[in-house]
Amino acid sequence: MSYMSYRSDLGERICDYVRSGNITMLRTLYKCGFLDRRDTFDTTGRKHHQSYDAITLLNFVARYRCPNYKEIIDLIIEFGGNIHDTPLPLEEALMNGNYDIAAYIHYKGGQCNWDEVINYAKHIEVDIIKELEDERKKLDYANAL
Repeated sequence: MSYMSYRSDLGERICDYVRSGNITMLRTLYKCGFLDRRDTFDTTGRKHHQSYDAITLLNFVARYRCPNYKEIIDLIIEFGGNIHDTPLPLEEALMNGNYDIAAYIHYKGGQCNWDEVINYAKHIEVDIIKELEDERKKLDYANAL
């Protein structure tokens, strides 16, 4: 097995841990230093770590829904993940219709280019801002309990 395919297989397994919400495994990988806040993963199938299409785990969560997303986002931030890395995770979640995840990222301080989001919303004919506001209200209500 070549180094490249070995690395790709590990990257795919890490993405599978995120998809399945396996917080225990992700925490272990961070604690032992195997995962780093700067790690990126190519989701286009090119199977190499340093791709222009590679995204951070935070962006992966924002783009591709997962169970336990709140805990995974908190874990990534705890281990140095930057909620302001580009591409911006909040934009990523909004533009992929993951409004509950977007609300949580926004709650954690995530920002985005609002003009870009509004222009995108016009294109798909969805009131993304209202969707985000509705999810934030739900999140704020749940946190108040």
